[in-house]
Amino acid sequence: MDCYDFDFGLAGFGNTSNEAIADFYEAYEQEKRMSLKEGKETPELVFDIFYDLVGAEQVKNQTKVEYEYA
Repeated sequence: MDCYDFDFGLAGFGNTSNEAIADFYEAYEQEKRMSLKEGKETPELVFDIFYDLVGAEQVKNQTKVEYEYA
């Protein structure tokens, strides 16, 4: 996440991009559950997820991944 206005961070990991995206959304759901237990409210967020087709240096070649979390 490149937004630092929140008191939490999210990351997703996996062997494929879809696994990493699913793990990322699961981390978000876990954050919402933990915050609720602490009496905090996690904002509803919309994520634009991109992956780099060539290499980390060539950010201009990013492609948006369409993913619907179920």
